Amino acid sequence: MLVLLATAAAATTARSDANITRPGSVFGPDVSHYQGHVSWEAVKAAGASFAFAKASEGLTMGDDQFASNWRGIKAAGIGVRGAYHFGHPEEDAAAQARHFMAQLTEVGPGDLLVLDIEIDRGQSPTAVAKWCDEYLTAVTVLSGLPSSRVLVYTGAWFWDPKVGATSVAGKHPLWVSGYVSAPPMPTTWAQWTYWQYTDKATDCGIPSGADCSVFHGTAMQLHGLAGLA
Repeated sequence: MLVLLATAAAATTARSDANITRPGSVFGPDVSHYQGHVSWEAVKAAGASFAFAKASEGLTMGDDQFASNWRGIKAAGIGVRGAYHFGHPEEDAAAQARHFMAQLTEVGPGDLLVLDIEIDRGQSPTAVAKWCDEYLTAVTVLSGLPSSRVLVYTGAWFWDPKVGATSVAGKHPLWVSGYVSAPPMPTTWAQWTYWQYTDKATDCGIPSGADCSVFHGTAMQLHGLAGLA
């Protein structure tokens, strides 16, 4: 994801070193074009149960590695995969939802969709909250997925001062960002479903290092929430 802003660093104790102990057994990386070509077979061999890949950003930007990553995750036998959109709340929410969905050649069992919201672009908290509600509603309708498979990625360091509570976002699982011993819960959620605990993991099958997250539950629960039998 985007490098944490100064406000994030001030709000948390940094733990993004490569030697951090993984705080859970069900884990997976998230990637974008910054990682270049990823050997998803190596990620699978490292024990990853899920993976996320950047698909799009704003109204027009697409990640040039997404198609390869989306296919590669599935081909490697990683059962749960997610695609994420980096939201720009100063631009139309529904149009961004359509742009995001246009990147996806298929969405089926085991697939998750994610709104990555960590910038406000000068918008007020009320405006950002409204934008998040509109975007999440649009993606849920366009994809036909239940809200349990449409996630929100953010951190308390951004969400609390820049968004606050919304009526829609709380229906969606939280993928929390927090490089701390236990991530603070953003207003709106009581518990996280995924926790991105570092941005420099070298034990998830990507030797150069990558963001890595853990799932709050067992592998069986992971599959159940992702729509797999």
